[in-house]
Amino acid sequence: MPNPTMQFTPPVPFDERQPPAIPHDILPGIVSTYAASVAESVQVPFELPLINALGAVAAVSQRKYRVQVHEGYSEPLNIFALAILPPGERKSAAKDACRFPLLEWEAEQQRIITAELKHAKAERLINEAAANSLVASARKCRTADERKDLARQLATLEAKLADLPTPPRLLADDTTPEALAALMAAHGQRIAMLEAEGGFFDTLAGRYSSGVPNLDAVLKAWSGEGG
Repeated sequence: MPNPTMQFTPPVPFDERQPPAIPHDILPGIVSTYAASVAESVQVPFELPLINALGAVAAVSQRKYRVQVHEGYSEPLNIFALAILPPGERKSAAKDACRFPLLEWEAEQQRIITAELKHAKAERLINEAAANSLVASARKCRTADERKDLARQLATLEAKLADLPTPPRLLADDTTPEALAALMAAHGQRIAMLEAEGGFFDTLAGRYSSGVPNLDAVLKAWSGEGG
């Protein structure tokens, strides 16, 4: 039973509360300076380029470093951030100003991998042909030792049939949770989404799953539970 002597203040409606603005010098170094410059350049609230800049930094830091608060307790450097603004508030301009270095890095890696991929495909074809030739010659083996030697040669060749190189990615577009998990598995258990629109939230809420939310991949990704 409530205590009749206790005094309660009237409840404060959430829709009348405005959080204070984030100070431009809240972070040392280039992140705050760059975010302030973008905010002035494209005429958006400072918080918008700030969280995009932090997202870009997190994209290249995740699963590489952790912050140890104290012994036995640490937190990852990836972040979940959302800026809620109406249409026409230049969200795309702020996002593009912060993620372009990541896109340039991906394009550079694509060029590097293209040259490596040609060589890897040629080497794979040669090894596959050699392996097929060994299998075809198996019928000529007369003794167990000959078959064992052939098996060793075949195992050596198959070990060289490694997966073809794929360009590393930092960013994913609007995707499904299943595709997101596959992307993370292919890229070191990390991927980032820096987008101007919130379509991914509709997907998480069940856009493609009959209205059944599918949050597991995102929730587990926070602390790296996926591996």
